[in-house]
Amino acid sequence: LERERREHLVALARDAVERCRLTALLENAPAFIAIVRGPDHVIEYCNETFNQITEHRPMLGKPMIEAFPEIAGQGFIELLDRVFTTCEPYTAKGISGEFVPRPGRAAEQRYINLMYQPVVELDGTTSGVFILGVDVTDQITAEQRVRALFNHVPVPTHVWQHVDDQNGRRFVLADFNAAELELSRGGIANHLG
Repeated sequence: LERERREHLVALARDAVERCRLTALLENAPAFIAIVRGPDHVIEYCNETFNQITEHRPMLGKPMIEAFPEIAGQGFIELLDRVFTTCEPYTAKGISGEFVPRPGRAAEQRYINLMYQPVVELDGTTSGVFILGVDVTDQITAEQRVRALFNHVPVPTHVWQHVDDQNGRRFVLADFNAAELELSRGGIANHLG
């Protein structure tokens, strides 16, 4: 019995160390991370990155809609509801939304890569949702600027991609601008890829 008790204590200590390690990884992750619980999506945990992008607004213990009233009607709460109810994860790249960094400030258009993952208990019930996101606003904005410049080039312009496949080496049409679309009366779209 004493040997089993010591083995059990060692296993508990090992689990505690692993939990501390995992918590440190989550806390220092460059992505923003939060865990919400229950059908009201009460914020139970958020990492330092999440705190930084929300300028440390008080949110722990509050339902998401109360902590972030500006997200009402933007689909984020409805997606949380769906993940919580169906137990099916949700991912999106470059999803846009209006966010207020701190109450009293103006809303900002942000783009994020987002993942909602259900938190499933041992008995199979869903108790919450794990939220992971990366702010890609700077990247999306830069891509939009390049796209706008590309589309305003007055001569037909193409982007070709070098591809190696079973047909050998070849160039494949990857993109074109508005001038080419107009010149070809939309026919160029049939040649993408």
